[in-house]
Amino acid sequence: MKDIPQPGQTLQRGFSGFFTHLTQSVEQLAKKGGYSHVTAVPTWTYVWHAFVERGYMPTDADQDNEVQDFFRRIGSVAFPKDIAQQDSQLLSSLPQKHPLISWMSVAPFALQLNPDYVPHLGLDEAREKRFQEIFHNLKNAVQSEEGIKTYPLSPGRNLWLSKKL
Repeated sequence: MKDIPQPGQTLQRGFSGFFTHLTQSVEQLAKKGGYSHVTAVPTWTYVWHAFVERGYMPTDADQDNEVQDFFRRIGSVAFPKDIAQQDSQLLSSLPQKHPLISWMSVAPFALQLNPDYVPHLGLDEAREKRFQEIFHNLKNAVQSEEGIKTYPLSPGRNLWLSKKL
């Protein structure tokens, strides 16, 4: 489903190796400047994973538990097999940069504002229906007794990761 518009921080064409170059350069510069740690505030699920893959660690255990719970919830969402053309039909099996991961990460915020929200992406009828089926599965996965669970980032609250230099 490459033609599904993606919410969040995405590009039509990525810069190969840019994030690795950026983090390595910042770490070298900070270390040279006498700093002992570098921190990050990931605003998106794949940004969280990109930093963690490079050795950044959560600074708060409660926030980390909340993030992991959110990843488990959206990862449990099933999708029709023909969408990703692979054996597994759970979002947890998709690469972090897949458009469905971006959608499933941001969608709970829309559901908090309007629990009856159903996205309309302007796709052909069959694909629109399949996407809305996934969205319905997501709604069930993120619903809890306390309400809709979202990626734990909100105004006035930061999700911190840190790396010792």
